[in-house]
Amino acid sequence: MISDNLREVKQEIQDSCALASRSSTEVTLVGVTKSVDTAQTIELANQGVKHLAENRADQFLAKKRRNESFY
Repeated sequence: MISDNLREVKQEIQDSCALASRSSTEVTLVGVTKSVDTAQTIELANQGVKHLAENRADQFLAKKRRNESFY
């Protein structure tokens, strides 16, 4: 499910950038992990999303401890 959703989001980014005559490399994809458990967050990172947003600092730190590659 995460890989399907991620594929759709990346396609939307490419399509939008093409319409705006911009490169999709100018866009930073940020995964929002609010209300997502650590396993799903790690799966998202394993799919190549390294920039993550979490509005609960304690939750982000707990997730980051499980995977130090998070930004």
